Amino acid sequence: MWEGNLWGLYVAALPLSEEGRFALPFWQYDKGFGEFSIVVKGSRFVETPVGPVDAWVVEVATDPARPMTCLISRSDAREPGYSGGPITQTLGGDCQGLG
Repeated sequence: MWEGNLWGLYVAALPLSEEGRFALPFWQYDKGFGEFSIVVKGSRFVETPVGPVDAWVVEVATDPARPMTCLISRSDAREPGYSGGPITQTLGGDCQGLG
């Protein structure tokens, strides 16, 4: 699969709307060609460090048994987070203790 951080960029570039559905090709260096299934499941407000964001809830999958959920801002296509299986990323946090 593509590294998770890139999915949001790919999804945010689409003309997302209620009940939107897309099938987009991709190529990955170790698996070759494949296809993203992308379905807009609705929208919800997401809390971020700069305040709430009205976001599309978008299901993205290369394998129907392993979908990932991307949250994409409805106003400016920012990605406030994504999740899928054991992987979750959201805006915020404090990285001062790293490094």
